[in-house]
Amino acid sequence: MDLATRIRLARQTAGMTQAQLGAALGLEGHAAVSRYETGRRAPDVDQLVRMAGLCDVDPGWLILGQGVDTEDTAPRPRRPSGAPAPTAPGPRARKPVGPPAAPPPPLAPGYVTLADREVAAIPRYDAAVSAGDGSIIGPNAAPLGFQFVEAQWLRAITRASPDALAVIRVTGDSMEHTLVDGDWILVDRTQRRPNREGIYALQVGDVAWVKRLTLDLRDRRFQIISDNPAYPVQALAEDDLAIIGRVVWIVGRRV
Repeated sequence: MDLATRIRLARQTAGMTQAQLGAALGLEGHAAVSRYETGRRAPDVDQLVRMAGLCDVDPGWLILGQGVDTEDTAPRPRRPSGAPAPTAPGPRARKPVGPPAAPPPPLAPGYVTLADREVAAIPRYDAAVSAGDGSIIGPNAAPLGFQFVEAQWLRAITRASPDALAVIRVTGDSMEHTLVDGDWILVDRTQRRPNREGIYALQVGDVAWVKRLTLDLRDRRFQIISDNPAYPVQALAEDDLAIIGRVVWIVGRRV
């Protein structure tokens, strides 16, 4: 079950219309929720956490799909089904002695706690899309959704925050056999200077490429290299391209 379906089931379980959920989230009208439920846009992680609270569903189920995963099953409530009603309060408890305990430190942007685990939400894009929803380039680039990974694992890969990263789908065969069509790669958007050879996500005109990149120091031109020898090496001046970020990991591959 994908995120769009879980959002729809959560709203229906709460008995809310799209307009009601949108208003509760501080959105105008029902259009934004409709886009969430059709997969045209994805809410950010803070909105998903708020949505789970408003719809009274398990945030782990809504965000990560943990637990039930069938098209006709409502999301699990956070309170166990059939739990006894609260009883009358007993004697008033004594006030604790000493200063109150300090609240836990706030999580950095892009992180959320689910089932006592710190999880990072990384925006997910499609490199085949050059404009509109799902594009990684452009002033209003909007992700297709989010890739959720363990925060501890992510920090071992890069120091960048989740909102400075991107998960991108590779298309075509120009980078075989290093990257194949359909691979999902993790791009660190803080690494925009080609200080060393590597694989980078590039913007050339209104198209996003994923290529191996080297810099010829003699004439300050970039060598754009496809790992597939069937594709020729290209040379571009610095002004002819923009570096989106460096590829640091292959997140997923179909088998």
